[in-house]
Amino acid sequence: MATTLINNRLILFRGFGAGMWRYGQYLHLDITPKCEYFNKNFRDFIFNQSSYGENFFPVDGTTVGQFTGYCDSFKKPIYEGDLVKVAKPYNGIYQVKYINSIGAFGLQEQDEKRMFLELGKINYRDMEIIGNIYELTKNKHDGK
Repeated sequence: MATTLINNRLILFRGFGAGMWRYGQYLHLDITPKCEYFNKNFRDFIFNQSSYGENFFPVDGTTVGQFTGYCDSFKKPIYEGDLVKVAKPYNGIYQVKYINSIGAFGLQEQDEKRMFLELGKINYRDMEIIGNIYELTKNKHDGK
């Protein structure tokens, strides 16, 4: 898989397309692609390299999230859009978001407008990924 390191930090994205999560680099095209390798119905792709060559997977752009550089208590990577259960003293479920004003990933309490916790200041042992907002939204629309 293609990976990028910036300042010793892994830059990786995920996006949902064709019924599954794809991981790699993110590519957004502002105009309709003209290259025959791209699906002209999509403008958002997750790109990766494997032993089979280069792969461009069309994804729903609203589901694309960046890897935060942090993992939960089960060593599962945390991405933007994940829902994280946080233990004491913060007890609650939070959504992972990027906060432009401080240039860092944060945890926003569900259904709240303000940012509550800076992700890097919470011990990974106190966090557990329980889902993500995209699957939650899909399940609401599907009546689940």
